[in-house]
Amino acid sequence: MSLRCVIVENQTMFRDMLMDLMRNNLSVEILAAAATVKEGVLACEKHHPDMLILDLSIPDEDAWVVARRLVRLNRFAKIIVLTAQSDAFRLPDDLRGFLHARISKKQSWEVLTLEINRLLRSQRRVWAGRERSSLDPRLILTIGEFGVFCLIGQGKGSKSIADDLKLSPHTVQDYRKKIAKKLGTVGQGIRDRAVEYVTLMAAASAGQTAARTSEAESGSEAESESEPPPQAS
Repeated sequence: MSLRCVIVENQTMFRDMLMDLMRNNLSVEILAAAATVKEGVLACEKHHPDMLILDLSIPDEDAWVVARRLVRLNRFAKIIVLTAQSDAFRLPDDLRGFLHARISKKQSWEVLTLEINRLLRSQRRVWAGRERSSLDPRLILTIGEFGVFCLIGQGKGSKSIADDLKLSPHTVQDYRKKIAKKLGTVGQGIRDRAVEYVTLMAAASAGQTAARTSEAESGSEAESESEPPPQAS
């Protein structure tokens, strides 16, 4: 599996050099290369990349807007920041968990390559964890969160869930936020995931019941066939 990457860099020559470097790394797939904040936001909304290479020197808008949009779409994404003025660098508090590296444009290309490879190793562990957790939300949700998750899958809204579980609507909303964070999805994605899970579990349960019924009927028939015929008086 490769890192899916969006590049946001307003200098054409530097952007082309970045793309050439990425193409030589078989572990990176370039999804889009943007020159403005607006283009970067649209690229993130379209592709939900794993990695964002972000130049902070874009003059039209605050480049952090792109990063904030991405992490709302993909909480597993990581950001590599490029800056020409490392002394002036200030990382916003809400993005601290998403920054992988800050690289000065004065550093060598080898530094960027090393950081990308380090990120790839880290992301492979994340992907493995996501693959395991996608099999069953019970592996990562608490009992309370799982109960709310299943009720969402039954098509119930927050007020109905609060009534069923004797919780306050605020508590239910809190649970939903935690579920979203753990499952790496938001909004309609939570409901879709919950409905899919509840449907699969119901089908599996029905299949197990049918199998047990079939086994019981087969056992009864076998017992009936094995009974000796009545003796003539």
